[in-house]
Amino acid sequence: MILNRRDFLQTTLGVAAATYGVRCRALAANPALRTDPIALPAGELWCDPVLLPYLDCLGRPPSWDIVRQGFWPIAPERVLVLRPHPRDGPQNRWQPRYDLSHRHLWCEVQMRKPPLTFGEAIRIRNGEKLDEAEQRSKERDWHARWPQHPDHKLGLVARITAALTAHYNVPQVQNDWAVRMATRERIGSTGWKHWAMPHEFQNDSLGGMTIHTANEGIDWWLILIPGGTQDWNDLDDLPLYAMITHIHCRPYGERPPGLVLRAYCLTEAITTYKLNRQSPNSAIELSEMDRATAAQCVNAEVMPLLRCWERNS
Repeated sequence: MILNRRDFLQTTLGVAAATYGVRCRALAANPALRTDPIALPAGELWCDPVLLPYLDCLGRPPSWDIVRQGFWPIAPERVLVLRPHPRDGPQNRWQPRYDLSHRHLWCEVQMRKPPLTFGEAIRIRNGEKLDEAEQRSKERDWHARWPQHPDHKLGLVARITAALTAHYNVPQVQNDWAVRMATRERIGSTGWKHWAMPHEFQNDSLGGMTIHTANEGIDWWLILIPGGTQDWNDLDDLPLYAMITHIHCRPYGERPPGLVLRAYCLTEAITTYKLNRQSPNSAIELSEMDRATAAQCVNAEVMPLLRCWERNS
């Protein structure tokens, strides 16, 4: 029996979400179970026991006004709109110019070795030596696993990471984030049903620096591509119109246990189980909206989703 990767991911996230819902219900009933104090702005919403346990993976907002306006967890300044440059021929349509830094990015991604599987990591930890022929075969498959036109996807990766690092004023990590994002995409595209979730690009970046996020702990980003693009090479071969990604404040080793997975669960639930069930073209519709309206539309699904989890936990 061959297990479909996307079905496995959705089943895993579903189980994790259900388990997390039970944990959150316990936290809501007994706040003393929390290990960290919560400093909350004044407002009726913050008395809602359904929301409190999720603040760590949504990001605690700096003020109640942001929430009241519908700009939490995604604010208009964290909505990135990408349009290709009007270029023809071999030039990369996602970058102003096909420069040395872009070729350098491609070389770095090419030189990255395939990551260890869980079983291989356990065998190494136990002192076992991996089979050399098996590893060579794995590396051949790894180098062959890339789109037909990799420069266009790398151009998208470069555009996204350039915007993110410029927003947080950390240009020194752009190359590192780009290489990590592209390497993660090489394992398998995160695109599905017009949505994508680039992730695992911030792990231990340059020794684990702290990012000054707008919300405490984590910032959510919405990335829109009006007109869509096939360059992300989605798993279902559909064009990509929207992405959600996260920027964490703390280095990887200092984040609360399970924080990253909880953010993934919420993102998958919002895009796949809420927006796409309401309209299969939700990403297409969002990509044509202005930044503020698009942010409000996604944010409006957060509380109904959490209440649904609460009822079913």
